[in-house]
Amino acid sequence: MLTVQTRLPVTRPRPASLNPFASGLWHRLRAAHETWQKERDLRAIEGALNGLTRRQLAMIGMSHETLASDLCCLIDRAETERQITDEILRIVDDKPPRAFFPRLAA
Repeated sequence: MLTVQTRLPVTRPRPASLNPFASGLWHRLRAAHETWQKERDLRAIEGALNGLTRRQLAMIGMSHETLASDLCCLIDRAETERQITDEILRIVDDKPPRAFFPRLAA
């Protein structure tokens, strides 16, 4: 006889369903984890750039002497571009599909 076993999906508690203490702890742990990840990633990127030769760094406009500040500038620029892109996508998504072609909308 063939039996079918069904597995129920594993559900994880969401912060809203937890008590206030656990919810606060959840958010603090999440924020701490994101901070740790960001610092780890920055160290990895800096380590990779440190492995480049002076000539290779010069090709991308960096140097070993100013690597830390160059990396900060690079991250700031990437964050600014991400925010601009998000804003543009938000504006475009809010428009009706044929807003740019009024004659075709009718």
